[in-house]
Amino acid sequence: MDLRERRIALLFTMRTAIQRQVLHGISRFAMGLPHWHWRGALPVDSVHKTLAAWKPDGIIGSIESPEMIQLVKQLGVPSIDMSNCMANPHCARIGVDDEKIGRTAAEYFIERGFKSFGYVDGANLWFSEVRGRSFASALQKAGFSCQTIQIPDAEKAPRPSPFWVTDNSCLKAWLRKLPKPVAVFASCDLFAMIVLLCCNETGIAVPDSAAVLGVDNDEILCALARPSLSSISQPAEEIGFAAAELLEKMMRGEAPMESHRLFSPGVVVTRASTDILSIDDPDVRDAVRFIRENIRKPISVAHITQEVAISRRRLEQKFRKSLGSTPQEEIRRARVELAKQLLSQTDMAMPTIASRAGFANAARLSILFRRYVGTTPREYRHRNQFLV
Repeated sequence: MDLRERRIALLFTMRTAIQRQVLHGISRFAMGLPHWHWRGALPVDSVHKTLAAWKPDGIIGSIESPEMIQLVKQLGVPSIDMSNCMANPHCARIGVDDEKIGRTAAEYFIERGFKSFGYVDGANLWFSEVRGRSFASALQKAGFSCQTIQIPDAEKAPRPSPFWVTDNSCLKAWLRKLPKPVAVFASCDLFAMIVLLCCNETGIAVPDSAAVLGVDNDEILCALARPSLSSISQPAEEIGFAAAELLEKMMRGEAPMESHRLFSPGVVVTRASTDILSIDDPDVRDAVRFIRENIRKPISVAHITQEVAISRRRLEQKFRKSLGSTPQEEIRRARVELAKQLLSQTDMAMPTIASRAGFANAARLSILFRRYVGTTPREYRHRNQFLV
């Protein structure tokens, strides 16, 4: 094994929880590699001379600007971008699949019955554009439209943090005009929190009038938000580990200099900011709420009709009109969602998960899971276990 000293430059600001999780993954890979030596550097122009003098053997970090691309080119060493900030970083890329993030957000809101949607592009970077475009495309395929806003640079904090935002008049005006109730998806947790603050300042009730969803599942920000923020989790530690593993191969000449790999996002962690069902028909709304509250029990359509006090035929008509599905399909979908939670948050065996989620057996779970999620339960667990 080649154990020559490796000088690794880490181009991270390290401000966000997601970046620290990535670093944890990198450090896990490097635990058994005493020949790896680190130097941290902010991704700004001033690092050029410092890095050139240090002569790194490899770079992992956020390639966030044309200037950073030029710096990496000039250094000419194996480099991995993990930010998805630029459409083409001209180096290897390991990160999350931003198209899938957009689709995940759309599917999540559609399942909750929303018909009005908005997207907040607070970053104005490639990953944010892709997430917004994918979100709008998935909604369009389902028969809905989406209104998008880019937060003007003048209304952003010097360091993008919701605690220093002072105005955001354009965002407030945009939020006021959206048809209510509305589902608002933001490019990341930082800007989802800004949306929540603007809703509070303009008297827009969350989640009753506006449900708000972010990305990154930054637990501190999500808990500080009022109400607490729902968010799409990312396999950040797994991404960091994969990036370090790829860099080691690249430095040995065993992998191409522009390898690309994208990871599927994790689960949607529901908190108070989206904990609502936007369904006009009160019978359907009560039925869906009953399904979700009792999904761990052996419920059937008969139990639902008894709870809602309506005939099965009439309930199915109402479901098709409001949701485009049947009560039985909603039960199956809710059981699959429960299975997703158990797969990502426990070590339970497949037969146990199938039983806990209300499936006859593991084979039946696998069939319906593939139908609704597009992958097998084992593949889903491999990508998402313990990400939340």
